[in-house]
Amino acid sequence: MKITTKYYAFIRERLGRSTEEFELQEGSTIADFLKLLAERHGGNLVGVFEGAVLRRGFVVALNGENVEQARWGSTRLKDGDVVVVLPPIAGG
Repeated sequence: MKITTKYYAFIRERLGRSTEEFELQEGSTIADFLKLLAERHGGNLVGVFEGAVLRRGFVVALNGENVEQARWGSTRLKDGDVVVVLPPIAGG
């Protein structure tokens, strides 16, 4: 199945693109996608991942809806889904 990810803020700047498609096996979860993202771009995303684990404070949205970290391993992706990794937002 194919999913699309959209990149924003410094992630887009580091990768030099705003979107990318990923090919995943049927039944893959958000955690599987994040592992693949870390394998593919980990060197360019220093500070985003600790190994293959997304660092604390980052948010994952699936088709426009935030998904709690506790559900990343159980939320299955479907063909055509859009996954967005959003960096922490600093306020003041």
